[in-house]
Amino acid sequence: MQRDLGETVDKALIAKDVLKRLGANVVIPRIIIKGKKVYGVGLKDGKVYVVFPEGMEDEIKKIFKKEVVVVESNT
Repeated sequence: MQRDLGETVDKALIAKDVLKRLGANVVIPRIIIKGKKVYGVGLKDGKVYVVFPEGMEDEIKKIFKKEVVVVESNT
């Protein structure tokens, strides 16, 4: 469990940093969609940017009703 918590914190912090550098207006470090954790959702210029989508790109597109762009974290 400790490892999972550390991984969660790491992904959320990395995602937040990536989206801040991108200049996203709204940053959601972690969100749970249909029971899956998605890390790093940001809104900018009418698009949704996601750092760690965890295979939920289609669901994110449905929720936000915007184009989804997956951003490389370079970690």
